[in-house]
Amino acid sequence: MLQMPIHYTSFLNSEPLQLKISGKNDYTNEHSEMVSVGYFLAKNGAISCVAVSLISARDTNGSDFFAKSRDIMHKIQQRLPKSKRKFLIEMIDAGYTTPYGERALITELGEESFNERLYGRRSVLYASDAEMISVISDLAQPLVEFHKSPTNFMYVKNDGNLVLKLVDFEDAQFFLTSFNQNESAAVRGVREFSPEYTAPEYYDEMYGQISTKFDIWSVGIIAFEIFIDQLRLEEKKAPMNGMERRTMLCNIGNLFFGFKRNRFGDYPGNVKEVPLLYSEDPNWVWQNSDAIHAVLRLWLKFPKTALLITNLLDFRQEKRLTAQGVLDFTNGLCFHEELKTKLIEEMGRSVAMKFGECETE
Repeated sequence: MLQMPIHYTSFLNSEPLQLKISGKNDYTNEHSEMVSVGYFLAKNGAISCVAVSLISARDTNGSDFFAKSRDIMHKIQQRLPKSKRKFLIEMIDAGYTTPYGERALITELGEESFNERLYGRRSVLYASDAEMISVISDLAQPLVEFHKSPTNFMYVKNDGNLVLKLVDFEDAQFFLTSFNQNESAAVRGVREFSPEYTAPEYYDEMYGQISTKFDIWSVGIIAFEIFIDQLRLEEKKAPMNGMERRTMLCNIGNLFFGFKRNRFGDYPGNVKEVPLLYSEDPNWVWQNSDAIHAVLRLWLKFPKTALLITNLLDFRQEKRLTAQGVLDFTNGLCFHEELKTKLIEEMGRSVAMKFGECETE
């Protein structure tokens, strides 16, 4: 029952409005004291089921999250037509409650997060490259210029189907469509990203670098996370806990970095670049044996998926496919340069040459 009324002032036009929520913490969000299911009555009389995030006026960090999320979501909805943001969570409204001055962020309602489905309903075992690559395609579909982890994706019901959408825009950076995919921008101030999903260019000695290719790296690591959980599911093991998962994914990332981060490696410059060379550190092989084993098992079990993930985790950001390149590859519309020779051998030169190379810029 949605019995708790919320009065708030809309940031769009300062109009006093009301909605009703469950009054319970229906969803988890580290920035909000409460995320409740509610309903929103539009001016045309339409009623929408929504998610309402309430953030205390006393919470400075939460207030920053609210302002950044509200502003970037509003800007996206102003600049992008609805057809181009169908894989982004929609903001319905935002404002300040009365009389307590809480921040209220009102968005479309999701069914469950990708993270909840990955670890809460471990029932599907992927048996082929096609099935694994399909998962990567789903992750790439909503890919825009935002940092991601599995908690940044939400399943939303749309015309009876569940669509994977991107949510949580606190650290979003709106780039113009003319922005070069391979150009980097300096991080303004120090931002903490989850290190296991952080691309190598972020660990610049002088300042962190982020680009649209940053998120391609994140998807590659998420794909590894899915594969590792698949292995544990096959072996009837429980999911890794948070610390185990973070350590494993950081170690896998280090293999592709070519250097070893310090214990946390959260900030630019806050990383010890120890080369992963036996002559420099004879212990690194056995210390990272689980990560090495996971990489080898991926190549043995799903070689085409391994080829794609290896590209997504290329240390050279200009070599990583763009989001569109990932989609074209997964749909068989282009070839990756490492596959070119194999395509010619299997299909003949005239057939193979009909496919263009996958987009990297």
